[in-house]
Amino acid sequence: MTPTKSDPLPTPSPSSSTRTGFNIPADTCVVERLTAWNALRTTEQNAASQLGYNECSWNIFYTNDIEDKPWSDLSFMQITLATSLGFDENSWDCWQNHYGSYTWSELQLKGVAKCYEDLGWSESAWLGLTTQPDTDTKLFSALTNSEKDAAECLCFPEPVWDQEVLGTEKFGVDYCDEIPATVEASDTLCSAMTIWGTPCSPIRYNRYSTLNFFQRGAAVNNLGYSKESWNNVTETTAAESIAYESLSFQQLAGAIVLGYILEESWDCYQHHYADYTWDNLDEAFVQDCAVALGYDEDMWNSGAVSPLEEVEFASLTSQQKQAAECMCYFESIWEGDTLDGGLFDDSFC
Repeated sequence: MTPTKSDPLPTPSPSSSTRTGFNIPADTCVVERLTAWNALRTTEQNAASQLGYNECSWNIFYTNDIEDKPWSDLSFMQITLATSLGFDENSWDCWQNHYGSYTWSELQLKGVAKCYEDLGWSESAWLGLTTQPDTDTKLFSALTNSEKDAAECLCFPEPVWDQEVLGTEKFGVDYCDEIPATVEASDTLCSAMTIWGTPCSPIRYNRYSTLNFFQRGAAVNNLGYSKESWNNVTETTAAESIAYESLSFQQLAGAIVLGYILEESWDCYQHHYADYTWDNLDEAFVQDCAVALGYDEDMWNSGAVSPLEEVEFASLTSQQKQAAECMCYFESIWEGDTLDGGLFDDSFC
């Protein structure tokens, strides 16, 4: 019988004693979900694609919006596709949703409220009425033994909790009845853009002379552009040196008029993450891109410039080009082509 929200899981009680083995709930593990994208069969990749996954969002857990849905909210087609990947209601709600969409009473009926309680949650915190616990911000290694057991009973083993990438050595542990296929990590660099398809604003790549009255006003009066700095996309203005969340009300209004409705769009295409800390880059899934461009934590946080930034785009390796693009440095932007010079290629937008 397919489990429902009212069927409690046969999970062991979290313990604070020395940990031996794992506390993963029985009969929930789906080998395919712990298999890297490039090791999936073509039919499995096709099914995952129809569920909204691409290589990056598959290899990095909880970056696909469908994981916010419990099994009961999936459409018939989504259930069919998920079933073909080995899921049932029990395994989906644990490994994909981690019961995050359940009400507190449903967590209690399922028998997993105690696991959330051991991670510091209460019913009032779950409802957003009191402060949420800080366990969500900790690495798995910083959790107590009892918190680690609690995380695993919610299908958060260490690499899933820490949002490690499938196909890397962190997933070399057998959490299922069989070990997923061992594969070399993909060369694909995952970033906000490759996961969610961070959209750019075509308005930004129109010549200054083609902007309408409102767009020109937003550019000049709100964001401090001149005709020359607008057409020279690599000439950083004061506004471009500021992350979206730190823009003033006036600057934000101008950014929205110019098509920057999403924080991710501004911070990638305009700001290029310049004001981010090294840890912020990791949270935005672009730290690996910075590494591929020659940066490490000390260089980035000190404001040093990588020697690779002086190299012509055509001379970069394929991975370095991919890294540049994942930080929204496409060839014409990297090379400093101007909008009114006839060479700017805006096909990326």
